[in-house]
Amino acid sequence: MTSSPSISRRTGIHWNPTTSPTTAVTEPTSTLVLSTPSGLFIDTRINLDASHTGTNIVHTTPSLSSSCSPSSPSALTTFITQASTQCELGSHFDHSPSGHWSFSGLASYSALESPPCNTDNNSHDSHSSSHHISSSSSSTDPWASKQPALRKQGTWHHVLDSHHEPFHFVDTGTLEPLSDQLILETGTMAHPDTGLPTPYSEYWVDLELHMPESQMTASSQRRKSGSFVAAMRVSGAGGSGSASADADATGSGSHRGHQACPTTPWTLESLRALHVTGMIIWTGQFCQGMVVDGATGCMTVERWQFDLQGKRRDGRGGGEWVRTFRSGDGAVPCGWIVQEARAWKVGGQVGMPCLTTSRRAQESNGTWWIVESDFEYDE
Repeated sequence: MTSSPSISRRTGIHWNPTTSPTTAVTEPTSTLVLSTPSGLFIDTRINLDASHTGTNIVHTTPSLSSSCSPSSPSALTTFITQASTQCELGSHFDHSPSGHWSFSGLASYSALESPPCNTDNNSHDSHSSSHHISSSSSSTDPWASKQPALRKQGTWHHVLDSHHEPFHFVDTGTLEPLSDQLILETGTMAHPDTGLPTPYSEYWVDLELHMPESQMTASSQRRKSGSFVAAMRVSGAGGSGSASADADATGSGSHRGHQACPTTPWTLESLRALHVTGMIIWTGQFCQGMVVDGATGCMTVERWQFDLQGKRRDGRGGGEWVRTFRSGDGAVPCGWIVQEARAWKVGGQVGMPCLTTSRRAQESNGTWWIVESDFEYDE
């Protein structure tokens, strides 16, 4: 469980760090993780073409492990600022079905004993979130403590996965803070080239949330405030909650289906009973979503980012939402959620009027629900 939503970007990966300690840390992908307070997450790892595959700002493992701090703090600060605000237009992304590994699911964490290098209060006072972990204070979240930073064991259950069957794959790793915004994750996973279990080190940076301020609700001019929305497409009847007609996010004032809105707290059992076939998380300036076709099993994945330099459809400035990645031919309502700016309240259904010709197929694959949100609206 985390105490607030988070955005984490992987800045580098190092294979066989023990046997090859002096090799460079590289980043061959654009990897972004969006997480909600309940533990839901979406992780997209998009391959880059050769001209954009570079060496991470953290160059060698020895400089990190010897001091438990990044080798270039100023470079790290610059990277965080750029990564938080600059829009990746996706021209260097591999948009093919095999050009990414994307998955979503449920994360959990447990505290581990900190090693000697993590006992320096000056180096590790009140660090922020990384890799699905939030920075807000919480009595149940040791990451938010003012005490010396704690390591954690993270477990990520993949409910949907572009490379594996649903609920089949579990990812684990040890998370150790190296600075206020940099996390080292270590563990063993399948190497993409060999398929063999291989030790790895990954470096994750927590990005600042920049919620677009210019967006208004479509039905009225009530300004909304908030930092995240999570939607889920389900075809089962495992939801324990209920939704009223006035919470219908389609704006139609009535529910299309008979299912109850799924509600937190999430467990693997409850998600399995719901027959989850899609998930969307909008956090700050990013939105990611994925959906699996019930008939073919094919996955469609999208990533959106708010471009501060862009112009809206009415020609005015203030930024615009840009779809930076898409793979597959299914319907993922990421754009509908972020651009239509409706009253996304928990319990509402997400409708896509543009899909009227395929509405029957859409309904047979499940219903999209708003399952988490912290948005508030001026009355």
